[in-house]
Amino acid sequence: MRWLSQATDLPATVRGVDLFPPPVSWLPPNCILEVDDVTKEWTWQQPFDLVHMRLLDAAFTPEENEEVLYQCYRSLRPGGWVELLELTADFQSEDNSWSQDCPLKGFMPLMKSAAAKTGRPLHLYQRCAELVKSAGFLDIHEEVKKWPIGPWARDEQLKEAGSLNLEHWMVGAEGYVMYLLTKFGDPTPWSHDEVQVYLAHIRKELKDHNNHIYHRVLSLMKLFFRRLKERIDCLQSRLGWKIKLEILRPRVLIHGII
Repeated sequence: MRWLSQATDLPATVRGVDLFPPPVSWLPPNCILEVDDVTKEWTWQQPFDLVHMRLLDAAFTPEENEEVLYQCYRSLRPGGWVELLELTADFQSEDNSWSQDCPLKGFMPLMKSAAAKTGRPLHLYQRCAELVKSAGFLDIHEEVKKWPIGPWARDEQLKEAGSLNLEHWMVGAEGYVMYLLTKFGDPTPWSHDEVQVYLAHIRKELKDHNNHIYHRVLSLMKLFFRRLKERIDCLQSRLGWKIKLEILRPRVLIHGII
């Protein structure tokens, strides 16, 4: 929720939506947090300049992914933007620094197997561009970057990002793993204690700075989709005018994780 402290700098109303209320005690006056389910019909009356979504892999079924992006499409102003940020569902080594038997190598394949059994597969990273095209968006810009886990990178910004990512995994790993493995573990559901022991090994390897581990991040800052051109084409067809298309900039931009 680090971005909340920056919302006061934006000349706009910032609306955050989740299934559960976030643990915050203060909000900027222009920030609204709501508990809602975005897979249901959107009921907000005013169109948005920007819709930002991140780290929602395995949150939706494939059909729900399509519907949510279509709701985004319908809810944007002409010239509005959508920004998506997703990680690859795997760990990679910068320089093959991990050992042959490192538990991290099998972690994400295990998660993918369990997630597939839920009907919410871990493949949003690969499907982002396909999904937004199907929803009707135009002018697609993709950017892929590395996001380290731990402060091993030489670049200072990546070092800070890696430290934050390591904290994310130390705190959030249990919530990410426990349900999947106790309900859909391979070959059979795991016990709570088995998951805790497994997580202890995973955390130990992630904290080892000799393991230069990272994710690939799709659009850390810029993956935008615009629906302006279809409005221009419609006007040209109806009025018989030749209209010069000038690219509009978003009125609001909420940056990604770093």
